[in-house]
Parts: sequence; C-alpha cells; structure tokens
Amino acid sequence: MEYTTLSAPLILPDYGRNVQHMVEHAVTLPLKEDRQRCAATIIKTMTQLHPELNNEQQQHIYYDHLALMSGFRLDIDYPFGNPQPEDMKPHPQPLQAAGNKPFMRHYGRIVQNMVNEAVAQQNSEQQKYLILRIAQRMRQCYYVSNKEIVDAQQVKCDIAVLSNNTLDCNFPEFDKLFTEQIFVSNKRKKKK
Repeated sequence: MEYTTLSAPLILPDYGRNVQHMVEHAVTLPLKEDRQRCAATIIKTMTQLHPELNNEQQQHIYYDHLALMSGFRLDIDYPFGNPQPEDMKPHPQPLQAAGNKPFMRHYGRIVQNMVNEAVAQQNSEQQKYLILRIAQRMRQCYYVSNKEIVDAQQVKCDIAVLSNNTLDCNFPEFDKLFTEQIFVSNKRKKKK
C-alpha cells in the first residue's frame, strides 16, 4: 500500500494525484505521437475536473497546467505555443510602503497631510477653516483611540507640534468647537 504522505508533493493539487501520475507517465513515453495522444486524454480529464475553464479563450490554461505539472519536460505540440517557466510564474512588483510613519499615530496620516495643507495655505480665512476641520478630526480620532474627550488645549498643542508652531489656533471659533458635543447618543425616548 502506498501512502500519499510519503509520495512527492502535488504540483497542482486541484487536479489530484491521479492526474499527476498520468502526466508522469506521459513524460516517460518514447514516441511523440503517444505523448500527444496521452496529453489529449489528460486534457480531457482536466476538463472534466474543472469544466468552468472549458471554452476556447481559456483552453490554453489546461496546457499551461499540463506543462507545469510535467516540470516543462513534456515534449508535445502545444496548440498555443510552448509554455516557458518564466511565463508561468511572473513575480509581481513589491508594493512600496509609505515613506514615513505619522508622528502621532493615533491621529493618522490624513491629519498630518491636512496640517501640511493648512500650513501651505496663504488665505487666512481658508486656513482658519482648515484648522477647524483638523481640530474636529483630531478630536474624533483622539476619542476613538483613547475613549476620552480631549480638551482644546491638548488639540492646540498637537496642532502646534504637527505644524512646527506655524499654525495659530487662538481664535474664538476654535474654542467654541470644543463646547459642542462630539457624538450624539442614540438613546430614544420611550413612547408612553
């Protein structure tokens, strides 16, 4: 009795060990006509196992899988050209990580980008508007990460640190922002 745990690992486990044995047998056949006939039988078996690929546009996938399972040693006339190992395993380009981590991670990169945009703003009214939106966002982020309500002084300090002391938060609208509720509760009044 042959245990599968002692056998060689499957190259494509989707097709199973029997198809793998059929491919290994096809590689050992001496005549090209026999190999071609055996490959056609293997393709039929693969089509029965995975009928979702059985159309003319995706038929080449079966031949690619056949070449991959044979280790590119099967010498037959491929209808879609000989598959090459470098075509089968294209290596994706590695993703580039973001350049620098945010200084205050609980606020995130968006707040840091917003502060940089506010520093670059020339119009003072537009800059005040951006500072208010930044403070509102910082207040929400702080609440989400710490579950505490932050006071105006803390946000002023954090904006000063993030902007290298270039943004001025001393205007009445800023303090008014912190007197309002941050979140409205979802408690409903019971009907009588």
